[in-house]
Amino acid sequence: MEVTRRQLFKLTAAQLGASSLVAMGFAPQQALAEVRQFKLLGARETRNTCTYCSVGCGLILYGLGDGAKNAFGEIYHIEGDPDHPVSRGSLCPKGAGLLDFIHSPKRLKYPEVREPGSNEWKRISWDEAIQRIARLMKDDRDAHIVEKNAAGVPVNRWLSTAMLTASAGSNETGIISQKFIRSLGIVATDAQARVCHGPTVSALASTFGRGAMTNSWVDIKNADFILVMGGNAAEAHPVGFKWAIEAKKTRGTRLIVVDPRYNRTASVSDLYLPIRVGTDIAFLGGVINWLIKNDKIQWDYVKAYTNASLIVREDYHFDEGLFSGFDAAKSKYDKSSWNYELGDDGYAKTDPTLQHPRCVWQLMKQHYARYTPEVVNNICGTPVDGFLQVCKELGETARPDKAGTILYALGWTQHTTGAQNIRTMAMIQLLLGNIGMPGGGVNALRGHSNIQGLSDLGLLSTSLPGYLTLPSEADHPDLATYLAKTTPKTLQPNQFNYWSNTPKFFVSLMKWMWGDNAGKDNDWGYNWLPKWDKMYDVLHMTELMYQGKMNGFIVQGFNPLASFPDAAKVTEAFSKLKYMV
Repeated sequence: MEVTRRQLFKLTAAQLGASSLVAMGFAPQQALAEVRQFKLLGARETRNTCTYCSVGCGLILYGLGDGAKNAFGEIYHIEGDPDHPVSRGSLCPKGAGLLDFIHSPKRLKYPEVREPGSNEWKRISWDEAIQRIARLMKDDRDAHIVEKNAAGVPVNRWLSTAMLTASAGSNETGIISQKFIRSLGIVATDAQARVCHGPTVSALASTFGRGAMTNSWVDIKNADFILVMGGNAAEAHPVGFKWAIEAKKTRGTRLIVVDPRYNRTASVSDLYLPIRVGTDIAFLGGVINWLIKNDKIQWDYVKAYTNASLIVREDYHFDEGLFSGFDAAKSKYDKSSWNYELGDDGYAKTDPTLQHPRCVWQLMKQHYARYTPEVVNNICGTPVDGFLQVCKELGETARPDKAGTILYALGWTQHTTGAQNIRTMAMIQLLLGNIGMPGGGVNALRGHSNIQGLSDLGLLSTSLPGYLTLPSEADHPDLATYLAKTTPKTLQPNQFNYWSNTPKFFVSLMKWMWGDNAGKDNDWGYNWLPKWDKMYDVLHMTELMYQGKMNGFIVQGFNPLASFPDAAKVTEAFSKLKYMV
């Protein structure tokens, strides 16, 4: 065969290229070798919830070990759960970094003790740890339990030991903690729920009956208008905030941010308005005034489902920033004048026309008339045209076919006027009929994954599960008195009253608490419950420790030194304890 000069060069180049590929490892026998196995093949999958914020994103944990007694499991991969209804497989950077948190060299895996006078920690066994804790608690309780007060009322109160509970724990952990605390007689107890969202419970419970987020994260996608004040959801709750972004993309939802800072949420908003720190009440009061003056009210809702028509007592008044009943010497209110005027039948008097000068509607109208756009501008520093734009867009949601929602967080709660901030916003949503509507509501964006759960379970000083009240030694000496005072009476004939079921709720709770030992003959174990004399929140606890009146402190998933105010005083208070777990 004859080969031309050009063909020779082509053959030589092909041979050189093939030999080079073989030298670099691309030989056919290597190409046919077994591929690397998928790293999650054969892993044990466990679903869990991220504990970092209130979005509570779903997690899938992949671990080694089959659960056998001598097989030690180890998590080696974490990813978002695509089946989770809120997160849909997404994780923020904190959630995505959970594997490093789990395997951190600083993470404690075993009990350790620091003996009195020592500055070193030593490892002990679980059995020894539990026995030592139990002995410390029993000795302290035996020495300081108060079984009856001076009046002979059973109080079963143990004040020399306090406990903090964890808002990142599950509901199952929370309800067992509740039984543990109350059965021992502990009333000095608190949780992150009070530290971050105490004003939320106070405001929303008095408005809607319970202090919780009225809607869900997923429901935000149904909103036609979203107002963000007192929070920065895009940065603090990024995975949950994507439902707001979805609403913008799919419904053309308007997003407005009112905040002292131009934050990340503001960067994706349709309108940003500045506001001076601490002036939210004036801004919201101006919104109420504008809605009333421009008749942007959902009248069917207001007349049927609010107290607008009820008439308030004649001795109620508001003068120079103070409501009636203020005692200057005690700096407290006597709230009796704030009640409704009752008729001979015991029901509240009403005016369905809303024209009576002392009906709730007229009193509210008069109260908020002072907040004109000019006053709002003067107090808040918010431009008048921008403020009016917010009012107009909120006002559009008064239509039956529209709904708007409000998102807020600690920027509203962490003020001395936190409860009033939230209460005023709740009133706006009532006026607009944005309650009970898809895409409506007042939505508190919590800090930890289960702060709401611990609130529902009553892990606060004077609370019980389901927003029942822990009995007071002064007001509730026996079961009959407790039920009479804590069960609200209807204000109107044939009115639905959820809390009229309080006796049923309470007896059911006592049966759960005491089991077969609770019976009608012993008032369902009512006398075994601790009775409080005053509220013992985190501030009261710290003060008692500082005064040397508290011996023990049990801390569950909480870092009080970083959370409580006045770290120097807290450090000194803790140093006076006899034991802390």
